[in-house]
Amino acid sequence: MSDSASEEPIHESCDACGELLDVTSFSPFETVVCPSCSAEKKVKRIFGNYRLEKRFATGGMSVIFVGCDTTLNRKVAIKVLNEEYCNDEVRIQAFENEACLTAKVSHANVVKIFAVDRAHGRFYLVMELLDGRSFERLMGERGALPEDEVLEIALQIASGLKAAKRAGIIHRDVKPGNIHISPEGRASLLDFGLALITHDGRAQATEAWATPFYVPPEALERDTEDFRSDIYSFGATLYHALAGNPPFKAATNSINSLRKAKQAIPKLCKVAPWISQNTGEVIDRMMAFNPDHRWSSYSKVMKALEQARLTIDQGSSPPIHLETRIKRRKRKTVFSIISTALVILMSIGLATWQPWMEVTTNPKTLVEPNDTQNKEPKIFNPNGGNQPSIEKRWREARQLVESGNYEKASERFLSISRDPTVSGMEQVWTSLEASIANSLAGNPGVARRLISKSLSDFETLPEQHSKQQHYRELCLVLERIKPPTSNGIPEKPQNITVWMGTFAIALKLWEQGKWEEALPLFAKVRGAKLPNNLSWFIIYQNIADVYLGDGQILARLRKFPPPKDRQEANRLIGEITNSSKKLRSIGRANYNLDARLTYLLKLRKEFQTSLGSAHSLTWEKFQGHLRSKGLSYCFDEIEALLQNPPEDAPSEAVWSWYYLQRNAAAFLSNIAIHNQWTTEKKNGEKITVVSGDSNGLRLDDGSVVPWSELRPEHLLNKWVKNEAQAISFAWLVGLNEKAEDLAEDLSGRNEEFKTTWRRVIIATSQ
Repeated sequence: MSDSASEEPIHESCDACGELLDVTSFSPFETVVCPSCSAEKKVKRIFGNYRLEKRFATGGMSVIFVGCDTTLNRKVAIKVLNEEYCNDEVRIQAFENEACLTAKVSHANVVKIFAVDRAHGRFYLVMELLDGRSFERLMGERGALPEDEVLEIALQIASGLKAAKRAGIIHRDVKPGNIHISPEGRASLLDFGLALITHDGRAQATEAWATPFYVPPEALERDTEDFRSDIYSFGATLYHALAGNPPFKAATNSINSLRKAKQAIPKLCKVAPWISQNTGEVIDRMMAFNPDHRWSSYSKVMKALEQARLTIDQGSSPPIHLETRIKRRKRKTVFSIISTALVILMSIGLATWQPWMEVTTNPKTLVEPNDTQNKEPKIFNPNGGNQPSIEKRWREARQLVESGNYEKASERFLSISRDPTVSGMEQVWTSLEASIANSLAGNPGVARRLISKSLSDFETLPEQHSKQQHYRELCLVLERIKPPTSNGIPEKPQNITVWMGTFAIALKLWEQGKWEEALPLFAKVRGAKLPNNLSWFIIYQNIADVYLGDGQILARLRKFPPPKDRQEANRLIGEITNSSKKLRSIGRANYNLDARLTYLLKLRKEFQTSLGSAHSLTWEKFQGHLRSKGLSYCFDEIEALLQNPPEDAPSEAVWSWYYLQRNAAAFLSNIAIHNQWTTEKKNGEKITVVSGDSNGLRLDDGSVVPWSELRPEHLLNKWVKNEAQAISFAWLVGLNEKAEDLAEDLSGRNEEFKTTWRRVIIATSQ
């Protein structure tokens, strides 16, 4: 119980009678009874500028307290080294090491360190106090967690680990207990107590401290470790969260036994068949026994996790917990029959369902026959009803939307949804407006999760009336990853659900790059005629007007052809820069202009280095530039270069390059109009495409994969429809044998193409 016999005596006054108490032998926050008045007092609470408030958790080497920063008046977490380690130089060094290394990583998903010092003979560490609970506790309470929830946490922690790697640190103790989840879903990486600084990306530990389930095989062998060791532990953590059980049963801590167990870990999809194949493959690769077989960077891990999240609806289902699995084995035959019948019924239902279809069942009301024609239909109006306090909060949330403070508005809407005095349908509706606020803020992933929450809450409501059924159909449309369509939206919406639904669908289309399809829907929202009691919707009508204005800017800039020289490029750069300042929406429109600006800046540089000296280049060298652009899929730049060829350029060759450029560009344009198809990048990563443009293919999260990163063979195998275009594309990107095979086949069937292709090959070979 004593700190150190050599320390000076420590005295504190009794709060009740003022008696001076000798507390030297007591531990921090220990209770002392005053010998004079028998009052109790917590002692040794002051640690520098911090005051201990309550005990929070106890670990093997330290105790964590909730404390108060008396200077900044904020709550903090204070980690105090246990008494038995106060004179252990190794433990003290590890404690200080944790503080220094954590402080080196400044990232939203890594806990923040404020101070490290010594008081009352104890080393202590002051850090950010996090609300919520550990990932370990979450798993203990709920078992196997839903796939989308785990992937969202995984993306955040991967980002934090990436920041640690960038700082030259490996964590070495990634596990569920060292991941914290806030009530808002923010994930934080904790406890860098075992972390090491890397040298040339590697580190060698002197001790083996780790949890058997998550420790990487190389750490068992005391081999050198690198960031791939953290990837293994991270993968094992995700495996546990998705399967509901660790990767194997640890009956012993024997290194030989653990090594064998880690070599025989079953594939994740085998033990958790409810998750999607993509997710299983990503995590299996993270846990490869050989570090060389794991992902080679956190960027690749994050891309793979994001891709898995985008395709989560394909082959995934809610987790089946252990007790449910046991019960299901006993009723396997009966369940099989029932599930087959349900599939048939669902298929029939889906075949006949159309979004926005009118529901013929009317709400059950008691109306006198003579009064039917005199009564106005009741309009669903999510506005707080007859509760002034709720109505005020709703009005304040919408005012935040109006002022552009979308994230704060989302928080306000969600706080209304948690109020038990709010009616069922209005409670559900708040998640829709919170989702829309996140779409306006450029956070489509959060928006989609809130729609899922709204739909889940909706399913708990009692019998629905027709307006509520419209709401369910809207959520089903918005929840899907693939772009929505405007098919079935009434020409003249008649209720708030369809008005708001039209606005939400327009936002989703806009964020997925389909702004031209979104504009008519925004116009429909802008022109809606509202009854007086729905006047609050004017806020959203005005926002629709903002998007219509931004759409006009995008449409005008899209008409500009590729610049022919540096002067034209400068003019367009000026146009886009000025237009960017006029944009009023957040997210997609800015991205579109930024992408266009990046392209023009690159082209201007090309004009400066190539076109500026084009007349001094020989045709042979100039063709080298053209071939280089083709291999990079820069077909627009080939067109720009051909505007000013060298003086010795043969006209037949210039024509031939134009032929190849136009066909190859058309090949990509025809691909870009398709959505919801799968292809592969050159690194082997599979992606699901929602749209495309001249820059590349767009994914659901808004990111763009450049054409040059895609495997051209996959594009050709999937989209060989216009053969002349496919042949030109294959030739320009370097697939000469493929182009020759396709050309030979087409030449045998098309004499005109045979003549043209022979002309192109001869001219470009000179």
